Amino acid sequence: MHDLPILRDLFYILAVVVPAALIGHRLRIPPIVIYLFGGICIGPQALGIVHSEKEVHVLAEIGVVLLLFTIGLEFSLQKLIRLRRVVFLSGGLQVVATAAVVWLGGRLMGYSNAWSLAVGCMVALSSTVIVMKTLSEQKQATSPHGKIAIGILLFQDLCLLPMMLLFGVIATLEPGGGGSPLEAITGIGIALAGVVILLAVGVFLLPHLFRLVAATASRELFVLSVLMVVFGTAFAAGQFGISLALGAFVAGMTVSETEYSEQIIADAIPMRDSLSALFFISMGMYIVPQFVFENIGIVLGVALASILLKLLVAMIVIFLSGSNLSTSIVASLSLAQIGEFSLILALRAGTSGLLDNDEYLTIISASVVTMAIAPFLVRYAEQIGYLLDDWFGFASVQLKGKSGRFRMRAADPKPGQAEDELSGKTPSGGHIAIVGFGKIGKYLSHVLRAVGMRYTICEMNGRLFEEMRKEGHPGVFGDAGSSEILEALHIHDASTLVISTGTPRSLDRIIRLARRMNPELYIVVRTRYIAELDDVYEAGANDVVSEEMEASVEIFSLLLRRHHVPRSVVANQMAVIRNEKYGPLMGEKVSRSSFEELESVLAATSVESALITAEGDGQSLLDSRLFEETRLLVLGVLREGNVITSPRPDFTLQERDLVIFVGIHSDIDRGLELLKAKTVR
Repeated sequence: MHDLPILRDLFYILAVVVPAALIGHRLRIPPIVIYLFGGICIGPQALGIVHSEKEVHVLAEIGVVLLLFTIGLEFSLQKLIRLRRVVFLSGGLQVVATAAVVWLGGRLMGYSNAWSLAVGCMVALSSTVIVMKTLSEQKQATSPHGKIAIGILLFQDLCLLPMMLLFGVIATLEPGGGGSPLEAITGIGIALAGVVILLAVGVFLLPHLFRLVAATASRELFVLSVLMVVFGTAFAAGQFGISLALGAFVAGMTVSETEYSEQIIADAIPMRDSLSALFFISMGMYIVPQFVFENIGIVLGVALASILLKLLVAMIVIFLSGSNLSTSIVASLSLAQIGEFSLILALRAGTSGLLDNDEYLTIISASVVTMAIAPFLVRYAEQIGYLLDDWFGFASVQLKGKSGRFRMRAADPKPGQAEDELSGKTPSGGHIAIVGFGKIGKYLSHVLRAVGMRYTICEMNGRLFEEMRKEGHPGVFGDAGSSEILEALHIHDASTLVISTGTPRSLDRIIRLARRMNPELYIVVRTRYIAELDDVYEAGANDVVSEEMEASVEIFSLLLRRHHVPRSVVANQMAVIRNEKYGPLMGEKVSRSSFEELESVLAATSVESALITAEGDGQSLLDSRLFEETRLLVLGVLREGNVITSPRPDFTLQERDLVIFVGIHSDIDRGLELLKAKTVR
């Protein structure tokens, strides 16, 4: 009888975690929390279902390798350039400041430089997987705080390579590390040479490899090639003294620059989601429940101190980088946990002797606690930020330029600009308030200015706000979910509010607050997804434009026109489609008989071309009795290459005229008889 322990353990893991994940989904518990606590329960220190620490380590390594590869795929030069200010300024300050504070605290408590620096590096990193996954689920990845959080996470991920090299150096130089400065320098040199070689192989050889594989049109071979690159690079990295995970990360970065990166990402994402789950399960297995219970105060204290420290440092850094205080708080809540890379660093520190067993277990346990809390902090970050804003008015607080002075609420007017456009004076009334100066808000404001209509704009993205100011548009900086900002927009006297940007939660807050401040306000909202319509209407919007809905309607319209269905019929059908979705929300319903009648009309309607014969020469449309005996619509007449559109009833027909009309088939047949014409095929 064959017995493969690792296969058995994989089955046990899945048999426990899948049902638990289903229950967690029902209870709206984030999957990562289920994975962590599932790992704790089935690990060798609890129920012992998976009882070999060696096998746990193998599972963790496999999960880390694929996790780091897919994260490496997310890197691209274009993304770094686009987010360079957030990535390198905010990200750099956050990592350096957090590590420095922890290092200083460690030194004051009597720990060595190496220990303090190692722990500082671990605490500085946040969880890319948790934050990006939760932001995506909440549709907040493109929100102002989402972009800031992702930008800082990118820099943290970039820091993994130097941090792992640093750990190798300080472990060698530690007393009892058995190394010398020369050995440390040699190790760094070999590692850097290995990274350069791996990057060179990736840049020059991988595109050719994937080009050959792609030519076979074999999906299986493509996936196998991806796995070969991942594990091959990880193995090669190990030969240079670099961790397997770091090698996989480098592989992902090099592959991301090939023309096949999109397909590789598509193939790797399912593996990432599955094996990142395996990673978090394996991390849970490292927890020793008995140790946690015996040291619960210390573990929770370290976890809470880490969250508060990261929250405070990130909030200050983001605020000093130009965001308002409300956005800084929301973004920093998303970054307040210790991340999966920190666990990798902790494993490295534990095996290299930088941490003793109790210190290692304390940091691992505290990290898992922060990661278990993290999905809830990210999910409710906006609500927490709004709550604090209600108490303190944070949304309107921002540093102003290089002077470092605080700016509150409405911005200063531009020289030569009308005072009442931006100041506290109330506009004459009936103006339009616009939330967001993105593509939609920008286009709308240009049109309104061109036709002379009064408007004000609210924008909380610093770059877009400065662009708005340079173009001379009246407006304020801040979060429209704040009553102070809506007052600065003179929402009490506005006739219309157009909300062109925002997450579902922020839209709900803005609409309800604006409706409370001005019950007569006409509110138009742009959303991305049809699924958001019910909530937006319930919040109090008058009209909602869904990108997903309008794209579907437009595609439908184009298809009908392509098949020569009359524009009037297309317009009617489009109206019915919109009523089907929007009507029930506004108390209007379209009966089933209306749909059936319209479908029958659509099926029976046709466009026909009739060639006038000699018998029909000289008679007018009116004389032919076409309009009396049929319901045909004459679209035009083609005569000697010229088109006469919408001819009058007294228009006289000539032989060889081509009459184009639309109607049902029975009317078309009768019309051909009356016009003494024949069809053209």
